[in-house]
Amino acid sequence: MRDKPITLLLFLLTAMAYLTFLVLPISWWQERLEIGHGPSVFVMVEPGMSARDAARHFVREGITSEAQALSRWLTAFGVDRSLKPGVYFLRPGSPWEVAKQLVNAEPRVFRVVLVPGSDVDVFAQFLGDAVASFWEDVSSSNLQEKPFPASGDILTGKAGEMHTALAADSPAPGFIVTSADLFAALADETHFPEPLRKILPEDPSERFAFLLPETFVLPPSPSLAVSLVRQASSLWWRAFASDVAKKSATEMRSLATLASIIEKEIRKEEERPIAAGVFQNRLERQMPLQSCATVVYAWKLQGRILRTLTYEDLKIESPFNTYLHPGLPPGPICVPSRNSWSAAFHPEEHDLLYFVADNKGGHVFSRSYKEHLDAQRKIRNENR
Repeated sequence: MRDKPITLLLFLLTAMAYLTFLVLPISWWQERLEIGHGPSVFVMVEPGMSARDAARHFVREGITSEAQALSRWLTAFGVDRSLKPGVYFLRPGSPWEVAKQLVNAEPRVFRVVLVPGSDVDVFAQFLGDAVASFWEDVSSSNLQEKPFPASGDILTGKAGEMHTALAADSPAPGFIVTSADLFAALADETHFPEPLRKILPEDPSERFAFLLPETFVLPPSPSLAVSLVRQASSLWWRAFASDVAKKSATEMRSLATLASIIEKEIRKEEERPIAAGVFQNRLERQMPLQSCATVVYAWKLQGRILRTLTYEDLKIESPFNTYLHPGLPPGPICVPSRNSWSAAFHPEEHDLLYFVADNKGGHVFSRSYKEHLDAQRKIRNENR
């Protein structure tokens, strides 16, 4: 007799549990039950991978054991139509469990900022460092912000601009990107829009100027440098296709060089078309450009980084020294911004020939050398 209340209680509890199971939707249980086994591990889906390719890759990585079954579940859940490239954190498990994790999973992607004024060598090194830091973060799952200085605009004070990289202390588990990878991507003209290829410079390093600065979201894969070149050059072409018109490769190389000088010389956006007009006037009159930015670049090529210039520094023998050599230097000195390119394509028409920094972020423009000297004297007196 004493067992009857206990039996009844157990029956009621069982019935309540059963009814709860029937009433609550399957999604409620799926959200609360751990899908997969053990700690999450990362697995990379590369660009162009189909659901079937990804399923086979997941098996090779030990995430699950049956590629065909995983592929069927990915299709059943609709993941085959929405699978994005990137790094996923998944718990190993059955094909159903792995597919279910991917339904709402968002991959971790690589972001990189191409800062206007960066030169190709500095950016190539930064790209490799940023990729290594990304993989360190993936390994540690500890996202931090690490400042990385831009290439440093010596004359306009852009040295304070920062790249954002990902940092952690663990060894990087993924692939690396080297400077050679970026130069190889630039060397292959098929990575550029087809109409742009006929006007590209022969030197791969000069093609860097035809990447439009922006923040790029890239799938982390060994072809990351290729993806960057394709995205950035396509962005450039969409911005300036109408300006290119029937210009030759030689003309475009000159415009790229002019845009890069404008980028390094001028900080204020509204002054860039004016400065472009100054350089255009000096070129037409066969006057030397006398750009300090080109001299700074000439010294950089010799391993010396300068932030200020002396009269002695202006004597460096280099084809990039526009104080000694007339005309444009032999190639771009950095990657120009959209506004610098626009200024090079559309210089302002005027009769100005000189400009000097006013120590307030802008410049004073002059028509004659006398006016230019007067402007210099006035600026010096204001700073006393």
